[in-house]
Amino acid sequence: MDCPKCFKFTYDFTHDQEWAAQLCVQSEKASTHYPLFVVVRESLNVMSFQVPVTFPGTNPYSDVCKTLCPLANYNDSKVSGQQSIIIELSTSSEVEIDFKFVLSKLDDFIITNRTITVNITASKPSIMQYNMEEDLRAVRIEATSEEDSCMVLAIQGIQCPIYDSVESVEPQGYYQTLTRQSGISITKNTFKSGRQYIVLLLKPTDETCLESDEKSTIISENRQKTVIIRVVPSITDAEFYEAIFGAFGFYVLIYIFSFIICCFLFVRRRRATPELEKVDIENPNIQNYGSSSDSESVSERSNARSLHDFPLPLGHSPVSLDETDIDKLPDADIDKNIVRTKTIVFVSDLARKNDKYLSDRTKVYSWNLLTIAIFYGLPVIQLVYINQRFVNVTGNQDLCYYNFLCSHQVGLFSDFNHIYSNIGYVMLGILFLLLVWRRDALDKSFEMERKVPQNELCGIPRHHGLMYAMGWALIMEGVLSGSYHVCPNKTNFQFDTAFMYVIATICMLKLYQSRHPDIAAKSHTTWMVLSVVIIIGFGGVVKGGLFVWIPFVIAHVFVTIVVSAKIYYMGRWKLNCSICRRICQSIKMDIGSRSIRPIYLGRFIILCIAVLLNFSLDIFGIIRQPPNFGAYLLSIFIANLLMYLIYYSFMKIWHKEGIRWIPIMYMGLSFLCWGPALYFFLAKNTSWQVTPAESRERNKHCIILNFFDHHDVWHFLSSCALFFSFMVMFTLDDDLDTTPRSRIVVF
Repeated sequence: MDCPKCFKFTYDFTHDQEWAAQLCVQSEKASTHYPLFVVVRESLNVMSFQVPVTFPGTNPYSDVCKTLCPLANYNDSKVSGQQSIIIELSTSSEVEIDFKFVLSKLDDFIITNRTITVNITASKPSIMQYNMEEDLRAVRIEATSEEDSCMVLAIQGIQCPIYDSVESVEPQGYYQTLTRQSGISITKNTFKSGRQYIVLLLKPTDETCLESDEKSTIISENRQKTVIIRVVPSITDAEFYEAIFGAFGFYVLIYIFSFIICCFLFVRRRRATPELEKVDIENPNIQNYGSSSDSESVSERSNARSLHDFPLPLGHSPVSLDETDIDKLPDADIDKNIVRTKTIVFVSDLARKNDKYLSDRTKVYSWNLLTIAIFYGLPVIQLVYINQRFVNVTGNQDLCYYNFLCSHQVGLFSDFNHIYSNIGYVMLGILFLLLVWRRDALDKSFEMERKVPQNELCGIPRHHGLMYAMGWALIMEGVLSGSYHVCPNKTNFQFDTAFMYVIATICMLKLYQSRHPDIAAKSHTTWMVLSVVIIIGFGGVVKGGLFVWIPFVIAHVFVTIVVSAKIYYMGRWKLNCSICRRICQSIKMDIGSRSIRPIYLGRFIILCIAVLLNFSLDIFGIIRQPPNFGAYLLSIFIANLLMYLIYYSFMKIWHKEGIRWIPIMYMGLSFLCWGPALYFFLAKNTSWQVTPAESRERNKHCIILNFFDHHDVWHFLSSCALFFSFMVMFTLDDDLDTTPRSRIVVF
C-alpha cells in the first residue's frame, strides 16, 4: 500500500464473537505540532486518532488506547469468515518519529463476572459490554474508587463506533461525573435487547467535579485511576410490589387506628351529652360584638336596664338624662380595650364576636391556601416534568441530585422511590381532613340536638378553618416534596420546604386562636408575611453573604418585637407614626409611679423567652452563616412552634386543666416519630450545595426492602410525626368541653 507505515492483521470472525480488539499506540518523540496520525480500517468502519492527545490545561498524553467496535455489533453485519484490520501510521514531521503499538484481544470485553477492576487514564478509557440476564427487570452499574480524581461513567446503547472521548461520550446514552462512587440504574427496556456498553473515562482535570475554590489546573501525565465496577441486580417485580403495598399498608393501619379512636370518642361523647345539658353557665351580659345586629341588641338591653333602674322625673325625656345618672358598668363589658386590660382574662372575654363570623373568617385560611396551592403547585409540577424529560432525553445525570445507589426507575421517573415515599403526607393529610370534618359535623349535630343556647359557651370555641388549612398544607407538603424529588437540584430546592413554613405558621396561629378567637391574625396578612419569608429564603440560598444576612436579621428583630407587643397587649398595640411618643410617655409614667413590675407577668416572661430565643438564632446565623439558609429559616419556625406548644401544655397543667390520655398518647407517638425522623434527616445521602460528583460521595444503599433509603424513612416518619402533632393540637383541649368559657383562663 502507498503509505509510510502499514500493518495488516487477519482473524476469523463469527457472529457469536465475545471479544474486542484494542489498539494502543505510544510515541515519545511525537509532539503537538508534529503528531503521529493513526488510521484504522476494517470492513465496516474507519477510525482515526493522533498521538499525543492534548487537553486544555494539561500535559500531552503520549500513550493512547482505543477499543475497536466488534463487527458483531454493527446493525448490517452479515459477513463471516476471515476479516482484516489495517493500521496506517503517518506524520508530517521531517525527522523520524519512533513509535510502538500493540493490537491486543480483550477476552473479558463482555462482562460475565459481577465485579471487575480496571485502570484508566484520560487517554486510555475502558469499555465493556454488558448483556442483561433474562430474569432481571433492572440492574445498577456501580463504580467505586479510592482515588479522588474526576471521571465519567457512561452507559451507551450498542452502536458502532464506540464514543469514548471527552467530547463525544456525553451526548450518548446516560452519563455522570464522579470521584469515589456512583451508580446508574437501567432497566431491560432502557436499551435495545438489554445490551449496553459501559464506558469509563478519566477527566483530564478535576474542575467539573470540584467547587470553584478547589479546582485543579495542571495535572501530570501520570494521572490514572483504579475503578471497581459492580453489576448489582435491582429488585424483582415481587420485591417492587412488596415495597409499594407495604408502605401503603402502613398508612392504612393508621387509618384503622384512627377509626377505632373515633368510635371510642363517639361513644364517650354520647354518654357525656346528658351531663352537658346540666351545666350551669355564667352567661355574661354581652356575648358578642362586631356586627350591627349585635350592637343594636346591646344598645337596647343597656337602655332598657338604665330606664328600669333609674326612673325619669316627670316631664323629662330619656335623652335629657345627665351622664352621672347612668350606670356605666355595662359599657365596660362592651369595650374590648377595657376587657383586655384585666389582669386575668378568660376565654369568654375574648370570644365575644359572633361564632359564625369567626368560623367563616377562619375558613378563609383554607380557601386561600387552596388557591395558593393551585397557582404555586401547577408551575412546580410543570417545571419538574420538563426537567425529568430533559434528563431522559440528554442522559445527563448531573442535572439531578439523586441517591444513585438507591434510586429505582419506574416509567418516566428516574427516582421513583423518593417520590412515592411522600405518599404519607398526602394520605395522612386526607385522614386529618376527614377527622376535622367529622368533629365539625358532630359539633353541629350535638348543638342542634341539645338546643340549649347556654351550652354554646362551654369549652374552647370550635372554629375549624385553621384545622382544615393544616390538613391541606400537609397534603401540599407531600405533593411539593414529591415534585422536588422528581429532579432535586439548586433551582427547585424551595419546593421541598415552602409548605413547611406554612404548616409551622398555621399551627402557631391555631394554638393562639384557641384562647384568643377574637384577635387571631387575618388570612391575607398571614399569607403576605409567608410570601416575604419565601422570598427571603430564596435570596439567602441564591446570594448569601452579609448583604443578605444583615437585612434579614434586622427584619427578623423588627417582626419579633412587633409580634411580641401585639401578643402582650392582645391586639391593642398599634404600629403608627406616634408609636415612639407613646413609648416615651409610658416609660415616664412607669418611672414616675415607680412601677417596674409588668402588669401581665406570665405573658411578659414567655415573650421574653421567645424574644431571647429568636435573638440567639439571629446571632448564631449572622456569625456562622449556615450554608443551607432554607433549613436555618425553617428551624426558626420550628423552634418557635415547639416553644409555644410546650408553654401551652405547661400552662394547662399549671391552671389545673389537665390533659386527657388521648392527647398524651398522641404526644408520645409524635415524640417516638420525631426522634428517629431527625436522625434519618441528618443522615443526608445527597447535597445540592456541592457539585454532583461530591454529592454522590454521600450516596448510600437502600436500607428497607431494598427499595427505600434514609431519606425515604425520613418521609415516612416525619409525615407520621406531623400527623400525630396535629392530633395533639386537635385534642389538647377536649378536657374543657364541659367547662364554661367564663372559667377558662387565657394564657
